[in-house]
Amino acid sequence: MSDARLVGRDSELGILQEAVAHPPAVVLVEGEAGIGKTSLVRTAVGRAGGSGRRLLLGHCHPLREPFPYGPVIEALRDLAGALPPAERLNPVTGALRGHLPELADALPPVPAPLTDLGMDRHRLFRAVHGLLTAAGPAVLVVEDLHWADDGTQDLLRFLTRRPPEELAMVLTYRRQDLQSPGPPLGAGYRHLVIPLAPLDAGDVGRMASALLGRAGLGRAGLPASFPARLHERTSGIPFLVEEVVRSIGEDRQPEALERAGVPLQLREAMAEQLARLSPPRSPRSGPPPSCGCRWPSRRWPPSRAARAAWSKPSVTASCTNTPTAGTASATPSRRRPSTTPSPAPTGAWPTSGPSASWPPPTRRRWCS
Repeated sequence: MSDARLVGRDSELGILQEAVAHPPAVVLVEGEAGIGKTSLVRTAVGRAGGSGRRLLLGHCHPLREPFPYGPVIEALRDLAGALPPAERLNPVTGALRGHLPELADALPPVPAPLTDLGMDRHRLFRAVHGLLTAAGPAVLVVEDLHWADDGTQDLLRFLTRRPPEELAMVLTYRRQDLQSPGPPLGAGYRHLVIPLAPLDAGDVGRMASALLGRAGLGRAGLPASFPARLHERTSGIPFLVEEVVRSIGEDRQPEALERAGVPLQLREAMAEQLARLSPPRSPRSGPPPSCGCRWPSRRWPPSRAARAAWSKPSVTASCTNTPTAGTASATPSRRRPSTTPSPAPTGAWPTSGPSASWPPPTRRRWCS
């Protein structure tokens, strides 16, 4: 295979090519970052382009306020010069004139405005469907569906419910970055899913040999332990394999992998991933006591005296969530705290010293 990034993807490539060649089709390519989704899709679609199918490519971007329908509108711009005369188009496609100024001269007049926003949205969806139908044989590719806004997802659901007869849709996404669990377009939509898994050690070795050959360093001469060490360092992610092989240059010894630093593009990708993580939890939301109940205090972390008072047998004995002998854990109580004051157990709370004021004479029961 000429492209080193497609080593080990013969089966997935064949499935995708077969689906694209027999529209209508909806294919989802799933995989983590750097696994090779884009390389696979572009190779399959590129080969389908030889049969006269037009490529319509759109990308979802990690914007704070994504453009409504932006990826699909971006893809439709590639229809310039491929549409029949305006008089032969469905009149509803004129609703796209404002969204596609590049195609304004090729579209029918704008329909009369609608006062109902829902009806206007439905007409826009019908216009996109009508334009894709008029485009003839085409492949619509939307990359990074996990970043799609709600409007784009709704539009794609509308298209996949009854896709145009000569259209193949290919959508890529990362499952771990989806906004909600489950299929990205919902369980009620029929589509083909192609999951991409990491490469094994053998494929990593073949990919490294192909990369070195492409760099003019020759395909032979890799030490026997090199593929296994490279696989261990990169976890079989093609993007990481390519970056690490590029960083070590002509040194093919396994020790070179230990000396190589983290490639720049990998550092940037990691920083991007970390920037999207949620902020750290507040110290107030720290771990509860071992019994699964909340600390009966407004302070966190509680003082040493408070922890000592809470751990007294006369207090913990009344907690039904406390693990008993022979059990590994206890199920935390999910009941709301009782607002009925209850007296502290006799002898449970200090009457003098630094913890005399904690807890108060009456406390809220956090166990039931």
